[in-house]
Amino acid sequence: MKISLAMIIIASLGVCAFALMPTQKTIPDIRIEYPNGIPADENLIKELDIERPLVSKIDPISKNFVMLICEPLATGISVSNVNNARTAALEFAQKYSRIIGVPAEQLRIENAEKITKFWNVSLHQKYEQYDVIGSRVMLRINNLGEIFYFNSTVKPMAKISLDKKLSLDDASEIALSYIEPQIHIRTKQYLAVAPIPSKDKYIGRLVWYLEFRTKMPLGLWVFWVDAENGKLLYVANEMPKASGSITGNYFPNYYDDTPLVGPFPYEGFTVDGHSGTTDWDGNFVGVGSTGSSHTFHTTLSGTYCVIDDNSYPVAEYTGNYTSDTINFFWDMSASWRQDQINLYYHTNWIHHWVKTFLGYNAMDYQMPAVCNDPYDEDNAYWDGYGINFGGGGTALYNLALFADIIYHEYTHGVTHHIYPGDALPYTGQSGAIDEALSDYFPCSIFDDPLMGERAYRSSPTEYMRNLNNSNRYPDDFVGEVHYDGQIVAGAWWDIRSELGAEYTDSLVHFARFSYPATFEEFLYAILGVDDDDGNLSNGTPNAGVIYNSFHNHGIGPENFLTIEHTPLTSTEDTLTPLTVEAEIISILGVDSIVVAYRILGEMIWYYIPMTNTTDDNWSAEIPRQPLGTTVQY
Repeated sequence: MKISLAMIIIASLGVCAFALMPTQKTIPDIRIEYPNGIPADENLIKELDIERPLVSKIDPISKNFVMLICEPLATGISVSNVNNARTAALEFAQKYSRIIGVPAEQLRIENAEKITKFWNVSLHQKYEQYDVIGSRVMLRINNLGEIFYFNSTVKPMAKISLDKKLSLDDASEIALSYIEPQIHIRTKQYLAVAPIPSKDKYIGRLVWYLEFRTKMPLGLWVFWVDAENGKLLYVANEMPKASGSITGNYFPNYYDDTPLVGPFPYEGFTVDGHSGTTDWDGNFVGVGSTGSSHTFHTTLSGTYCVIDDNSYPVAEYTGNYTSDTINFFWDMSASWRQDQINLYYHTNWIHHWVKTFLGYNAMDYQMPAVCNDPYDEDNAYWDGYGINFGGGGTALYNLALFADIIYHEYTHGVTHHIYPGDALPYTGQSGAIDEALSDYFPCSIFDDPLMGERAYRSSPTEYMRNLNNSNRYPDDFVGEVHYDGQIVAGAWWDIRSELGAEYTDSLVHFARFSYPATFEEFLYAILGVDDDDGNLSNGTPNAGVIYNSFHNHGIGPENFLTIEHTPLTSTEDTLTPLTVEAEIISILGVDSIVVAYRILGEMIWYYIPMTNTTDDNWSAEIPRQPLGTTVQY
């Protein structure tokens, strides 16, 4: 859509485990650094006949496009369902392989779904039968089958040796010998191609992609082991840990709040040996045998959450009722653990919010929620499947007693169910996005920009992070994901202050489905969700707010408006109007432009509407003037 500008002023202006706090690593990672995209050459844009590129970036090594937002690119496939979207994406891959950098035969459909009004399709790069790690094309497609958002991490490679000399067991032994854990579970294992950057090309290596959950050291480790020579090409602990505390019957947010009474939804129980679960309101009907005497049993385990505790027995109850009405109450003042009760309540609450408000149901499984984690009592973390909370140590209170910390860890789970496993590495900007998401949603739910406040034993006013900030990229980027997350989360918080919580929450949530891994990519992913006509190049309904909010934090284009104009020269022609021509490119789009002029010595300004002649070209005529007149415009 077009954005109306009432006035234009032209001036020259000068799968992972994640948590709340940084963690000290005793085992060094082995990372691979991929280059950031650089602006595409204008000759390349012309060669490919790309019109009005809003953003055009290429990989500096392989020269294929990594981001392209321009006039929508037609596929010729009308899209009304998910199968049409898949077909349109594959047709795009056939027609525009020069943009992608690899032929369509090296891409497979990874995911296709409707996000708000339009369609998201991801194509994963493959080499013969093997996936290429972290390499995919993300497309957003309008209902005409036109591509209006293109983001890519595809890595073109020359011929690859697929000689596999190393067995899975041998590769696992090499990986485990690097970290020497006391306890480990292998959670993923498959052969894949790893793209290794060199000076002028990407070199593909067949590797064993392995993932282990470990204790002592605590971690969710990802390894790339060269399948030919056994070299460790990549090692990363994807389980940063966090700090926090929680208490309650439930406690609304903090450990020292006055406990409130609320339903315990989806909790499992038995009546006379017959099993059932409560509904969202904590109610159940028609369970058990006939008669007026019943045996009732329950524990903190339900459809979407099961409580575990490394230090104490999990609360349970067995008793007899001499009535057909059984009303049971988890009383925090009784002998049951407050942290267990509170953690069960809030895990179910955030699950319900994610499912009903955000409309996301991939978290519909019995998630383990662990109290008194023994590996770090002053930390909490998402371990790739469940959430874990330390019981509090010298620095922090019991972390299972803080609602915002529970929601933080749970949000890591949501994010990593949305992103493919290799799409959001826990480092740099992508790691900061991971943490920012887990800070933003709890803060938005509580309408409070402070994350982790009142968790520290040292001071009730101390907090971990503040989303209402002026941090900017790259000035305030320090390379620590929790701190750096405040930059992009600050942009979202600015949007929220203008557009409200409900709409901004949906923008941030649905933007995740484009798998943005840099701050700038997240900007355009949000614009892609906000858009209402399948064409980002002409603006979106809230583009002004979104661009400005990101701009406040150093993210996105420096200039929203550029004007190319050759000033008029002096003339002795008094019969012909003075024609003012300009090329005007606006990121936000424009509906109307005027030329303001006056006669030297006069105070009155006159305004003449400019006419849009072609594309970004505008023209207006200042009336002819008598000889000797000086016109200012």
